[in-house]
Amino acid sequence: MDTQAASPPDATRSNAVLSLLGVVVFLGAGAFAAHAYPGGTHWGRDTSGAHLTTFFCDLLRPVALNGDDNAAGARAAQLALLALALGLGPFFRVAQTLLDLSGWRLALLLTGAYAGRIALILVAAGTGRLPSVIHDGSILLGGPLGLLALTLTVGWSWRLSRPIALTGVFGLGLGLWNLVQYAREAVLHAPSWPGLPLVQKATMLGLLAFVTLLSLRGLRR
Repeated sequence: MDTQAASPPDATRSNAVLSLLGVVVFLGAGAFAAHAYPGGTHWGRDTSGAHLTTFFCDLLRPVALNGDDNAAGARAAQLALLALALGLGPFFRVAQTLLDLSGWRLALLLTGAYAGRIALILVAAGTGRLPSVIHDGSILLGGPLGLLALTLTVGWSWRLSRPIALTGVFGLGLGLWNLVQYAREAVLHAPSWPGLPLVQKATMLGLLAFVTLLSLRGLRR
């Protein structure tokens, strides 16, 4: 694993552009996937279209929860998650440079980042196609490590920009709530909470805002 110090300015700007591109593709492809989703939620299988109670993972299913074909929407949702996973690689390189990370701090950051990105790829590839244990395991094992990488980035960015760090704190707080509730339902078989998909969406928006703001900072380096 490469744990060398910061990249030159041109490389940082290129990484920032790739990071922002990942966010844009995720939002665009995700919006199309939601628009194309035929319908069905875990609390109402006969509903039509996407709702606030629709998980992003539901959009990845080739067959929607209401039984209708969702091939096009599922491909768009896969593209969205893969773009996000790929874009997070350059993002953490931007963070490496802006926060002047090296040695054990960089190794710890990149370990969590790689694990989180692999989890996103497995969720994109396996939801509705592979056994649900792969989906749940990817989130429960890779999710905490991905959140660890983002937590370290947010914490270390506090001295760089408090407004950017506070945006990350907002997303992380929601992300922890989301992960704990998901674990309760998946592992402890707690009753399903219809508010969880909304927390998922708010978490994603908060963390994407942090990624966007820090990447824009990298463009100005």
